Amino acid sequence: MIEVLKRRSVPGVGTVFVGRLPGGLVEFVDGLAEGRGRRDKWVIGVSTMYGCPVRCVFCDAAHSYSGRVSAEGLLEQVRAVLDLHPEDIQVCAKLKVHFQRMGEPSLSGEVLTAIAALPSLLERRRFWPCIASVAPVGSERWFEDLLGLRRAMRDATFQLQFSINSTDPVVRRRIMPAKLLPLRWVADYTRSFYEAGQRKPCLNFALAHGWPLDADTILRLFDPSKVLIKVTPLNPTVMGARHGLRSMLGSGETEKLDKELDVLRRAGFECLWDWGNVLDNVLGSNCGQSIRAMTNRG
Repeated sequence: MIEVLKRRSVPGVGTVFVGRLPGGLVEFVDGLAEGRGRRDKWVIGVSTMYGCPVRCVFCDAAHSYSGRVSAEGLLEQVRAVLDLHPEDIQVCAKLKVHFQRMGEPSLSGEVLTAIAALPSLLERRRFWPCIASVAPVGSERWFEDLLGLRRAMRDATFQLQFSINSTDPVVRRRIMPAKLLPLRWVADYTRSFYEAGQRKPCLNFALAHGWPLDADTILRLFDPSKVLIKVTPLNPTVMGARHGLRSMLGSGETEKLDKELDVLRRAGFECLWDWGNVLDNVLGSNCGQSIRAMTNRG
């Protein structure tokens, strides 16, 4: 059983928990979409690792890494949230389980085992498994297995996000200092992954000042019928402040960004601005924030 050590809630936004599993501390989330009730859309976010080995310069989960969470540990996080609202499980129209808290899911086979077990835990076939990945080197076989799992689980709607953050390979390596697969590999995989009736894989850009998004690079590599582009704010974190990072959104660079996105839209790409909910920052729902605050890691 997971032991809940801390919780923080913001009405209408959700609750972030810090829990203890046999391998260490994890964060998990009972989340709501802005302006929508749990029976309309319910988001459960779980940690796949104890910390994270990628060590992105903007992520508060970069303070440590001590291993992968087991499949049972992943399901324990989901179960702890479900037990708070048992009356909503079967009536929720869109139940999403996000494997995108602490950790890089594509470096853990336990994630695939947990996804395969979720229909039994949820007692429903229809749900949304959601994965966010930076596409590290060494994850190629994992992504092949994910594709096979998606094809086997026909009732589930898989949502896949690649956290790209910049089209410049030098900048991308600097801000996400693990060895990363090239964008050409990501493009080839999105062509294989997308299927009619499923969601398009998403290329996410949480843009900071000085992190370029070049439309020509995306046009050269990606198929607009297979991916969508999402731009989000760079959320405030301890690590981001330590590295002097500030969001591009709202800065003088926004006009240039708009022009790049207009080029992509004219080429047929679906481009989304996702400003998020400012109360998420009050909640402290960015990866690693709650554990960092609880353990007084500066």
